[in-house]
Amino acid sequence: MLTDRITCDIQIEAPPERVWMVLTEPRFVSRWYAFGGAELDLCPFGTLVFRWKEHGAFNGLIATVEPPWALTFVYACLNPGERPRFGNSTLVELTLEPEGHRTRLRVAESGFAQLHAADAMKELLAASGRRAWTNGLGRLRSIAEHAVPARREA
Repeated sequence: MLTDRITCDIQIEAPPERVWMVLTEPRFVSRWYAFGGAELDLCPFGTLVFRWKEHGAFNGLIATVEPPWALTFVYACLNPGERPRFGNSTLVELTLEPEGHRTRLRVAESGFAQLHAADAMKELLAASGRRAWTNGLGRLRSIAEHAVPARREA
């Protein structure tokens, strides 16, 4: 059976607002995920672009934005430069939940089984997606916990 959905989650020693900032601001996204740069138009139907020097630029379309709790987008994951459409895209859901003074960040990416690609490629994309999210969330946690100054409480 093909993998259609991957999930990753991580607990971060920071409030949701700080995690949201690291999750969505291009200056941080390029440090934890899209190392060649990122663009995000954080509104429904806004566009996003993730870049890697070795892979190219991959486009997405934002579905929902609920700061600092949720971000959902479709992501054209098959070929660089393509716009998202049925058959070349997955759905990425990022949710943040407060847990005391910590934040639980969950990522779910689904739709691998519906990609217009060979089954072996679908499995490869799911496996590489899981690795990328797992590694990226570890870097995101480090940035949110150590590299972003906490804002003073009023």
